[in-house]
Amino acid sequence: MLAVIAIFTVGLVIPFVGLVNRSLETGADGTNAYVQIFNNDGYISVIITTVIIAVTTTIFTIGLAYPLAYYIWNSHGTWKLLLLGALIIPFFTSIVVKNFSWTVILENSGPINKMLMGIGITSEPVQLLFTRTAVIVAMVHYLLPIAVVPIYVALTGIDRSLIKASRSLGAGRGRTFTSITFPLSGPGVATSSVTVFVLAAGFYVTPALLGGRGDRMVANLIDDAINKLNRLDTASGLAIIVGVAVLVSIPIALRQIAPQKEEAK
Repeated sequence: MLAVIAIFTVGLVIPFVGLVNRSLETGADGTNAYVQIFNNDGYISVIITTVIIAVTTTIFTIGLAYPLAYYIWNSHGTWKLLLLGALIIPFFTSIVVKNFSWTVILENSGPINKMLMGIGITSEPVQLLFTRTAVIVAMVHYLLPIAVVPIYVALTGIDRSLIKASRSLGAGRGRTFTSITFPLSGPGVATSSVTVFVLAAGFYVTPALLGGRGDRMVANLIDDAINKLNRLDTASGLAIIVGVAVLVSIPIALRQIAPQKEEAK
């Protein structure tokens, strides 16, 4: 236990305290990093962009992850093992490799534009690369396997006899799903949503490679503050803002999980 406390203190508490102290340092103009950040329209715009991209990515990722997890849960035999294997394989691929793959797919001479022009939807290439759509698509692609796992684990914990009882009492597939399956898998959905949002809010490589000038996220600002402006206080303030947003989102998700666990009991 002492070893765990020591690792937690050295690895998290001390660096966090250091960030807070650095962010509260007073500059030559008599203000700290937070005053500078919230008085700068550019910083505010990037923070809002980060939230919008993270929320949008979370919605699309969970919207795709739940049907996939549900399908795997209802699969059997070799096919189920193959699906689980396909779910694990993406974890061994670097995010940089995935993003460069998307640059090839989305570029003007890429397969998507060729297909659109080939079937006559457009007569010239559509700007897909360096857009917010490209950023969100690539982020969803990367986060989808991560989102599926908690939902699938929650589904495997459901007693299938409850579903059989519901069907035997006259409930259809839709009523059984909305009344039993989805509520009981709610903790997995909440866990997956928080995980995806936290990871999405901290993305750096994807908006840098696939996004336009208006798609920069907080991680890109932190990089600029450290490597270009040499403003460690501003970088610390931005990091604290992201950290606080994450810490606030976790209790909200736990509130959603707790009632569903009680209901499941």
